[in-house]
Amino acid sequence: MWLFYPKYLFMSVVENMNDQTHSTLLVRFRRKANAVAFMSDFPVGVLKTTPDHDYKYRLVVPKEVMAEIIHKLVQNIDYGNLKDEAENRSKDSEESVLLHRVWDLLYEHQYGEAQD
Repeated sequence: MWLFYPKYLFMSVVENMNDQTHSTLLVRFRRKANAVAFMSDFPVGVLKTTPDHDYKYRLVVPKEVMAEIIHKLVQNIDYGNLKDEAENRSKDSEESVLLHRVWDLLYEHQYGEAQD
């Protein structure tokens, strides 16, 4: 699952395939600053740097804990536009450009389907 959230920009949440009990997730980030911001709000796990993987920063988080975190994130939504909110919070203009590019691609995708 991909999650976009203004304070942490982007994270990927997938099953931890190394966990035989299937009870943990990998929460993955492209940038350290986003992972550190997430961990400052939710001190879970140990941040691992994996420079040879597609996501450089990873946390192992129990599924139940991540479900609670996602619930809190949803409860804290207080904005009407993700891109604007991320731009207001970020000191990194590249992050705003990235969100706009993703939005543009998905907008084009929306109009590429047969109309109802």
